[in-house]
Parts: sequence; C-alpha cells; structure tokens
Amino acid sequence: GHSSAVWSVCFSLDGKLLASGSSDHTIRLWDLQTGSQVGEPLTGHSDPVLSVCFSPDGKLLASGSSDYTIRLWDPQTGSQVGEPLTGHSDPVLSVCFSPDGKLLASGSEDHTIRLWDPQTGSQVGEPLGGFTWGVNFVWFSSDGKSIRGHSGVGRSLAWDVSTHERFDTPSPIPHVANVGYEDHWVTLSSSRLFWLPSQYWGDHPHLALHEGKLAVACGLTVSIFLFLDNSGLVYDSHM
Repeated sequence: GHSSAVWSVCFSLDGKLLASGSSDHTIRLWDLQTGSQVGEPLTGHSDPVLSVCFSPDGKLLASGSSDYTIRLWDPQTGSQVGEPLTGHSDPVLSVCFSPDGKLLASGSEDHTIRLWDPQTGSQVGEPLGGFTWGVNFVWFSSDGKSIRGHSGVGRSLAWDVSTHERFDTPSPIPHVANVGYEDHWVTLSSSRLFWLPSQYWGDHPHLALHEGKLAVACGLTVSIFLFLDNSGLVYDSHM
C-alpha cells in the first residue's frame, strides 16, 4: 500500500487495527484479522510520518512528522481532528498517549519533549529539555505520573508529569518495544531480549508489539510480521 519507506507502526489496544506511518506522507490503517487496508490513506502531513500512536480508548490516532507537526485523527472516519499541533522547531520523532488518554507527549529532533491536551490541542506547560540530541522515544509510566524520553546517544531523562520537575530513576522498559540502532536487540516490556535478524535491520528500524507475541518490524526496505514463541524464537511473514 505505501509507496515509500514505513517509519512507524502501532497496534490499537484492542488488537484489531494496525496503523503505519510512511515517507509517502500518509498513514494507513490495517485490519489485523484480514491484513486488508481499512479505508483510504490519512493525508495531511507534508513530509514523512515518523511516529504513530493510538489513544488507549482507540478513539484517536496521533501522528508526528518531519513537517514539525503532530496531527490527530479519528480512526473510525479517517478524518483529521482539529488543527495540527505546532510548536516543535524540528521533526517530531515520537508520540505517545498517557495511560488515561488525557495527555499526549511528543519527542522531537529539537531536543525537547512537549505535552499536549488532545481534547483542546493546547500545549501543556513549557517544553521539557536537557537533551543534547533528538528525542527518539517518549513514554509514560504505567500510572501516568512520570514521563521519560530517550535520545539517540542513549541518554534517558524523566519528569514528574504534574510538576514538570526532572528526576533520575532507573529507566523502566516501555510497553512498546524499540529496536536498538547499534546492537539490534529488541527490548520487551518484561525486560526480555531477542536478537533481530540482520535482514530486518535498517537505518531507522522500528517495532511494535501486541500481547508480547505478534510484532511488526519496519525499516527503509522491509515491513515484516514477526511471531514470537515462548522460547524467544522469531518466525516471520511478509506483509
């Protein structure tokens, strides 16, 4: 379906839909039971879509792009919700909803994390800084009380969501896995690891998990379904 590289994938919480963001400037939704595309591509971004994330209730889909904006979508209708969220001065590399869906976080090449109210589209507080590189990955703690960002040089910083005060604690492994750019290991929510075979490597690999068993890996040249068994072995099937 996509005509260019796929940069990001995300499962809906109910496991029925998969969203994919691509260099072709579009987002596509897929039915996981049939493998078929759902509706028309979501269009609006003027540059590659680098990150996608469903809200916990599945009623919103957020996308971050090289056009410096975040957009919100209704997955049921494919329509954009509200105006683009603007404020970042460089590409948006990562987006993530809080567990209660009341906040949206974005990490950018501009070295900051921003928090947004997805209902109003307004930025919440000042940008969270301290990074010397772009923020490749952002995630909330399971209770939604803290947020952490990870940069491309391995630096991880955390903040209290209510006070925006930064603190240092051991980094929890996020629920959605990310593929290490240097060592090609995949980290799972239970701290397990498995090796991602070389044929799935790319300049900017990305991986999303559903229930610890079904994963989607994507890079510049390939998008793959990965099936994990209890031993950690990987079985694949091309999309």
